Formats: sequence, structure tokens, C-alpha cells
Amino acid sequence: MFTALLRLMKKKHFHDITVKELAHKAGVSRSTFYRHYSLPIDILTDYLDTHPFGFPTAQIEAMLDEKENIRMFYKYFSENNELISALIQAGMTEFLRDTISKHIRTTFSTQLPVHGYKNQYHIAALVGLCAEILICWHKRGRLESIDEMTEIIFDITSKFDKE
Repeated sequence: MFTALLRLMKKKHFHDITVKELAHKAGVSRSTFYRHYSLPIDILTDYLDTHPFGFPTAQIEAMLDEKENIRMFYKYFSENNELISALIQAGMTEFLRDTISKHIRTTFSTQLPVHGYKNQYHIAALVGLCAEILICWHKRGRLESIDEMTEIIFDITSKFDKE
């Protein structure tokens, strides 16, 4: 259903997509859709919740390298360019920002203090930085490589006074 939703988002505004046409495009019945979801946005939430930045959940605890975490973040969103582009095109940047915030605050909750993000303001700054630069990068056509983006973000975050 995720792929069908993505295809429909390329053709029309997200809020104009009906469950009926989504189910038809996915090759399932409406009752099958409703068995799993209430609204089309639930498909996006489900996908992003089950694929949190491409990090295997079991490996999160061992990942202490901030630069590598940033690289994986941009690699994930580069690999999911179609989704990010569709969300931006649909004017759903707030949804994207909220998802990034949720994952940074949960997936990396044990990592944040290790890297000096000691309070909610530090974390809010990190979320804003990650979300806004990701959106800008996509809108500019992802001109910079993942490694260049990693260096840009790492350079900025290393200047934060996180103590």
C-alpha cells in the first residue's frame, strides 16, 4: 500500500487521495485497507515508524559515532528520496519534521546525552537543523553527496555549545 500511495502522491495532492483509489491502486479491497489503517497518512506513519532512519534497532545502543549517525541519516533519506520529495511536494514538511523529531527523541534517546545534547533545547535545535537542512537539500536537488552533507552537519553540530 505504501508504494501505491507514493505513486498516487506523484499524480495528485495527498489530501485528494481517496481510500477507494488507494485500495484499487494497491490491489486490495477497502476493507483490507481499513483492517490495517484508518487514513492514508497512517501508511506513511507506519512506513516511517518501521524504517527509522535505516538503523537496525539492535545496533542503536552500540552506535556512538555522531558523524556516522549523521551519515546514516542522510543515506536513509537519500535512499528514500521519492518519499521525501512526495512529502515536500504535498506540503507535508511539518509531518516530516515531526517524524524526524520523534525518531531522534526515541531512536537515539540513549545517544543524545553521550553527544552532549543534555536538554530539550539542544534536542530541538538538532531536530530543526536536521529537518530544515534535509528539506533544503532535497529542494536543491541533492547536489551535495552524502559525505558532504555529513561534514556540513557535523561541522555545524560540533559548534553547538552542548555543555
